[in-house]
Amino acid sequence: MGGVAITDLRPSGIAMIAKERLDVVTDVQYLAKDSSLMVVAVTGNQIIVKENQSQGDALWVFRLLC
Repeated sequence: MGGVAITDLRPSGIAMIAKERLDVVTDVQYLAKDSSLMVVAVTGNQIIVKENQSQGDALWVFRLLC
């Protein structure tokens, strides 16, 4: 499942995933706002994401999800 970062993720922040604003945590130190994301794990109450290199334009993904 993919999404887009609504805020900078340092390493936590907010992302739009499946038309919902969700608190997420990255698997790296920092991802910029509007980065295309992919969910890699859900553990307890944490959604862990990483940058989706293959998705291309994150703004296109954001428009698709909204």
